[in-house]
Amino acid sequence: MSALLRARLVEIEKELRSYDYPGWEVQRYQDDEQIRIHAVLESDRTLTEAEFVLLLDAVDDRPDSAECFYADYSSDREVTISGDFELVLEIFRQMLNEQFQVWTGSLQPLTSLFARAMAETETDFSPL
Repeated sequence: MSALLRARLVEIEKELRSYDYPGWEVQRYQDDEQIRIHAVLESDRTLTEAEFVLLLDAVDDRPDSAECFYADYSSDREVTISGDFELVLEIFRQMLNEQFQVWTGSLQPLTSLFARAMAETETDFSPL
């Protein structure tokens, strides 16, 4: 893995860890094939458990694609988005930002974001 990609992943991981929300945990896993940035929220206050995963090909020094996965187990919502690395990363960030706003009561659920994501990229939108 190139130093540039390694630095980019550290930057993404640091950004995710900067979210200040009770019950928010971020971990990075890496093996020979895949890099996985995994973030989980468990909140007794909002009865929410959610998981966000950003997947990259570990052997590609300059990834041109990525996948992100989101599941909110309290509402049985699951979304997988695959496509251009930078676009998927931006959608991943927007999902996190909007979901934190939902959990704090300042925004409606993510339907509009998912509609935009489907229009912008080849998206597998699969509610449970």
